Amino acid sequence: MSKNFEKLYSLCYLLLMEKSTFFNTKDCRTCKIIRSFILAVAMLGLMALLVGDKMHYLRFITIDLIGITIVVSGACLFFVKLYLWKKEQRPK
Repeated sequence: MSKNFEKLYSLCYLLLMEKSTFFNTKDCRTCKIIRSFILAVAMLGLMALLVGDKMHYLRFITIDLIGITIVVSGACLFFVKLYLWKKEQRPK
């Protein structure tokens, strides 16, 4: 398991290095988002493997709480963007 962890760690380090060309290339925005998502899923999988039985600390995170968080943050973002759009539309 330590060899796999070292490989994953080195991959994550390579992807997140400040001067890495991984995110500085002229790839499209969608490719960068997909790469970030894959990295996040890999880190989540690694956490699930390493934490194991200690996940009871995260018991308070429920599906309802995640849903409410998504809806509230989406609504807040909508109102902020609406305000900025209205502010931009005002005649000077």
